[in-house]
Amino acid sequence: IYVALRVGTPGCDELIGRRVNAVRTGLYAARAYIERMGEPKRLDDLKHHAFIESTGRIANLQQAKRLREMASGARISLRSDNIVAQFAAARAGLGLLAVPSYMVSEEDAMQRVLRDDFDMRLDLWLLTHRDFRHTPRIRTVMDFIKQEVENDSAGLLGEI
Repeated sequence: IYVALRVGTPGCDELIGRRVNAVRTGLYAARAYIERMGEPKRLDDLKHHAFIESTGRIANLQQAKRLREMASGARISLRSDNIVAQFAAARAGLGLLAVPSYMVSEEDAMQRVLRDDFDMRLDLWLLTHRDFRHTPRIRTVMDFIKQEVENDSAGLLGEI
């Protein structure tokens, strides 16, 4: 690995870097799902809804853990270890999904639910292997990425 952007704690002693921003994560459902099942208004409503479960490496993402805690006892419509597949399933109306807000555009048929109860800001880290930290081309790439992340701060926080 030369350069990585990671959400949450870096978790590897070989990688060094810095926190460059934050990413907002919310709870989303397809508008068609909400029309069919109703919009959850309180945490207690989650027991009457289906959700999309994270497995494998993404099961330990903070938003996945939080959704599991909040939706304990709710029906699981899909288990997947791929966030792109999960997002496609959510867009198809299979259930609720905890996902970074930057994945949801205004054109999507998705709606954020339980905004006050599920609003997470996770650190975004720019990392490289410690052996490459002084390599000029790596520094150049990292400086460029850092600037682009700063330029898109509002998007990462789901504010646009």
